[in-house]
Formats: sequence, structure tokens, C-alpha cells
Amino acid sequence: MKKWKLFVVLTGFTLALSACQGGTSEKTSDAAPAAGQETTVQGEVSGEETADAAGEGNEDKAQESEAGEATSAANAEEIAVSNPMQEVSGPEALVEIGVSMEVPENVELGQCFIISQVVAEVNFTLDDASYTYRGSAAAEDFAGIFEEFEEEVVSIAATDEMAVDGELTIKTTKSGGKLAAWSKNGANYTLYTPVSAGEEELVSLCRELIAGN
Repeated sequence: MKKWKLFVVLTGFTLALSACQGGTSEKTSDAAPAAGQETTVQGEVSGEETADAAGEGNEDKAQESEAGEATSAANAEEIAVSNPMQEVSGPEALVEIGVSMEVPENVELGQCFIISQVVAEVNFTLDDASYTYRGSAAAEDFAGIFEEFEEEVVSIAATDEMAVDGELTIKTTKSGGKLAAWSKNGANYTLYTPVSAGEEELVSLCRELIAGN
């Protein structure tokens, strides 16, 4: 009888232990999906953050591109302002700033400019020598020659054939170039050549230019 009671007690203990183990397994099984769900949610959040970061990166690139275009436009405008030389079709277009600068027919005409709406410039070649011819009704020192000059200055008084206001002056640079200057009808003119030109030839050319003033 005692043996039978002992058997019943052991059997009941075994069944209770099995039930406890089964409950623990169910709890573990229930916990596993929760952890998996959490991982999935974190993955979704991470993906959203990555997408947001990529979107922000694209916005930054777009802003940088717009800033670059604005800078390029500003630079182009600055370059246009800093370059005062406006090319014109020919000497006849220079009258708009108050100068008359016809050139002889036997010269090879080059580019013509209006500089800062104040100075006119005509470039030409004659007998393989290049010349820069300038005029202004408003400025006085505009020859644009920054070389040193010899001390000697040749002055030629006005004549009927060379009707200037006062006189024609000729200076020689240290490198041998020549700069002639005169005034007529209230405007000032200069003629420069970097080559060593003869005085008589230069005066003769000046007479022709002065006739066109």
C-alpha cells in the first residue's frame, strides 16, 4: 500500500514538471516573434533614415549646383564690367564719343575700340609697321604707353598743311618706339608705333591723320 502511494506521488510530480517545461517553451516561442518583429521594425526605421539621408544629400547637391551657377553668372558679369574695351565696326563709329579718326586708304585697318566710353582706338598697319591711333574729347593722358622716354622731345608748330591746336610733339621710347601727340577741335590724339620709324615718315603720316580730324 505504501509503495502504491509513493508511485502516485512520483507520477504526479513528473506530470507537474512536464507542464512547467511546456509553459516555459511556449513563453520562449512567444518571445521569439517579438524579438523578430523588433528587428524588422528597426530595419524599416534604418531604411527610412537612409532614404532621408539620401534625399538630404540630393538637396545639398542641388543647392551646391544652384550656388555654382550663381557664382558663374556673377563672375561673367564681373569680367564684362572689368573689360572696358568695346569693339566697333570701324573709325566712322567713333564719332559717338566726339572724335573724328579717318585713316588713309593705303593702310591695312585692324580692330577699332571704344574704351570706357571715353577713348577711341584704331589699330592699323602701314609698310609692315603696326600703329595704335587714339583719340579722346574728354581725357588728356590716354596713350597707354608705360615705357620710359628719351629726354629729347621734337615739337612742330601748326601750319596750314597741319592745322593742329598749338603743335605736334614726338617722343622716342628707350626701346626706339615713337609717340606723336596733338590736339584739334577740342579733342586730343596720339599715334604710337613700337618700331623705330623715321621722323619725316612719321610726320607725313600724322599730317594725313590730322586732315581726317
